[in-house]
Amino acid sequence: MWDDRLASLRGGIAAGLAVLVGVFLGWLVIAGHRSLLLLAVGALSVVAALAVPLGAATQAFAFVTQAFPKAGRFEHGIPIDVGVVLSVLVLARWGYMALTRTAFAHVRPQGRFPSLMLAWLAWLGFEFLVGVIQHNHLGTMIVEGAALGAAPLTGYWIASLPDALALRVLRISRFALVFIICFVFVQALLHGHHTAISGLTVEAGNGQSGYEALYARNNATNVGLKMVATYQNGNLLGAYLALASPLVMLIENRRWRIIIFAAALFATLLTLSRGAWISTMASFFILAVLSRVDRWPAYVITVAAPLVLLSSRFSRRLGHSLSTLSGRTQQYHLLWVGMSSHISAGKLLHWIVGWGLAGGPHMPGGGVLTSLDSSLAWMYLCTGFVGMALYGLLIWMVAGSATGNRMGRILLAGMLGTMVFQSIDGQLFYVPTAWNFWLFAGLALASARIATGASER
Repeated sequence: MWDDRLASLRGGIAAGLAVLVGVFLGWLVIAGHRSLLLLAVGALSVVAALAVPLGAATQAFAFVTQAFPKAGRFEHGIPIDVGVVLSVLVLARWGYMALTRTAFAHVRPQGRFPSLMLAWLAWLGFEFLVGVIQHNHLGTMIVEGAALGAAPLTGYWIASLPDALALRVLRISRFALVFIICFVFVQALLHGHHTAISGLTVEAGNGQSGYEALYARNNATNVGLKMVATYQNGNLLGAYLALASPLVMLIENRRWRIIIFAAALFATLLTLSRGAWISTMASFFILAVLSRVDRWPAYVITVAAPLVLLSSRFSRRLGHSLSTLSGRTQQYHLLWVGMSSHISAGKLLHWIVGWGLAGGPHMPGGGVLTSLDSSLAWMYLCTGFVGMALYGLLIWMVAGSATGNRMGRILLAGMLGTMVFQSIDGQLFYVPTAWNFWLFAGLALASARIATGASER
């Protein structure tokens, strides 16, 4: 009886609070206090997110960061994305529960990966300090630090999930891939102007045509407009398709597996991103090397690629500026000039430890080389040879865990194919797309036990 009264009291308090909150929000709307209204809604959203069970929040993050990676807007040069906010909340809750609750199943990744992760985060902290000392741009350092630091931490978190939850995240990833492929075809049929949604497929308050993308990068090419889906840029979409397309091999129904494989390749073509074409092909050829069972997509691509190039549209797009990789070779030349000019002991030290987040070498003609299209070259500017070695070791640790089972090999093939793209495009410095890469790395780390759990079911 006392329990009934206590439950009734709690219900009455909750109802009263709900009425008060509703009245408060209504008053803000009527009074026109827009800033306070946004603040109140944001606070309530945070409270609601914290009230959601951690497993459900993890699954929501996995879908949002892949299906709606750039939903949000820029504030003072810093992207505020739904996926970023959601992941910060979930990461904070996961870290808190992992430290304070043994009831939540926390599985430490095997091998030296945890130690390497700690070393990587410590090195990024050092690079942030270098950036502060050199008075580098604070907003850029925050974005770069979040992309390079929190993204691998996301991989560690996903690798630490209980088996059943990790398997659900894998299935959600496969569903997100199908969702994005469908969105590409809708966009191609209806045209980007008719599918542009402010804050979702284009920047909030910006790029209403549907083709001005993140950091004002245009999606117009010499043969047409890139399809961008919700990624706001054809190259970022292409990087995701290269990463996730091998997941079609996990579809059990053979007919649907073939249909979605063909749809994924066609969607990749519609991005008009040559880096996407090359890296997606690389993903499936790497899978053919890693797995005898999954070689047929590479055979299909080998036969289909010459037929596709018979189309004047795709052949002209492939040949356009191919000799310079759309200026990327010039950027590598500039990097070499910046590194090799006026060599001194200080510059040699920079070769080893980098120039700090948002930093870069001084150029002979004046100015500082602080950003490049290539993710890997850009990372080298920030972290030096030491940072590149740590990054390579992290990937090596993932590969060591993934090659022993089919699920891991499929995930690893997408990762390695995407790394081809990382050498020519800057996806690792866009937070949600970097987190997609490391989400797959986390699944690859956990693949052996996920696959075992799936077979036992």
